Amino acid sequence: MPARKKRRFDKLLFERLPLQITNTSQAPRDDDIYYRCSRCGSFLSSAPKQSVICRCGRVSIDVDYVRLFITDYTEFEVHRLLDDDTPTLRET
Repeated sequence: MPARKKRRFDKLLFERLPLQITNTSQAPRDDDIYYRCSRCGSFLSSAPKQSVICRCGRVSIDVDYVRLFITDYTEFEVHRLLDDDTPTLRET
């Protein structure tokens, strides 16, 4: 079984999306969308291949049930992964 590749988030560039999420169904989901728990600073892919949970346990995704769990919406952020060609919100 090959070793899983881990992403180094300190080397990636993210842009916080100005969304006020009050229900998990409002959270966007895509390959370039990441969720961040502002309490512990964990970044989670919005479309993971397996279930994930942030370090403090306040944000998690259960892929078996296709569910996002958020304990405190005030500590939940949505970010978009930027690459060199992606325009930021300030540029659009």
